[in-house]
Amino acid sequence: MESTTTSFPNETATVVSQYKLFPTRFARGRRITCVVKHPALEKDIRYSFILDIQYAPEVSVTGYDGNWFVGRKGVNLKCNADANPPPFKSVWSRLDGQWPDGLLASDNTLHFVYPLTFNYSGVYVCKVTNSLGQRSDQKVIYISDGPFKQTSSIAIAGAIIGAVLALFIIAVFVTVLLTPRKKRPSYLDKV
Repeated sequence: MESTTTSFPNETATVVSQYKLFPTRFARGRRITCVVKHPALEKDIRYSFILDIQYAPEVSVTGYDGNWFVGRKGVNLKCNADANPPPFKSVWSRLDGQWPDGLLASDNTLHFVYPLTFNYSGVYVCKVTNSLGQRSDQKVIYISDGPFKQTSSIAIAGAIIGAVLALFIIAVFVTVLLTPRKKRPSYLDKV
């Protein structure tokens, strides 16, 4: 905090204090309060402000689950942008090839209108612009022959537990077989 004091001939003074901070987008909308304290005041004077931090867009592309396959329908990519001031332009493009038929960009969403084919594999980019700058994000889309079989975590846990149990049973069995047995005395030995 920086303070400057200006003294006047009538024995008064003006004190100006500045509290400087580096604003981030996460501080946007937060309330800060300036508190004035002085012995001559009956109570503190408070001035509240809501921070309005402005920043260029932060962009992310979502919607691809890694399981896009030939024939799949109803898939979309979503261009998520956090910006202040709000974005005024959002543009979809493809980096590595021709823009295939059946793509419709509307409301920050890229709709894949037709069932998927291998032609849709590629790198898709969303560029978002506001008055402070332009940012982009991209997503690599791979179209496979068919859906991936996803193994559930319960099945994996069951297989691991089963393997550990099988090893335990084998260890017990081997221990029993290889442990030398004491010879029991017979009744003939006592006669």
